[in-house]
Amino acid sequence: MPQKHPLSMVSRENKVFYVFGGSALVIFFALVGFTEYPSWVNATVLFVVGIFVPLLVNRFLDDRGS
Repeated sequence: MPQKHPLSMVSRENKVFYVFGGSALVIFFALVGFTEYPSWVNATVLFVVGIFVPLLVNRFLDDRGS
């Protein structure tokens, strides 16, 4: 019997948050390192991409699956 991949226990919601959270960190550090935006702009981008967008994506996917 083939063994399951260890990440098979991770839910779709968590995968969405992992992808957007990682992307948010990359974007955040790029903004901090290469731009002169105020810190509130960087924090807003981190919040929106890392928290708000994944919530919307998960809600959309939940509604579409129902």
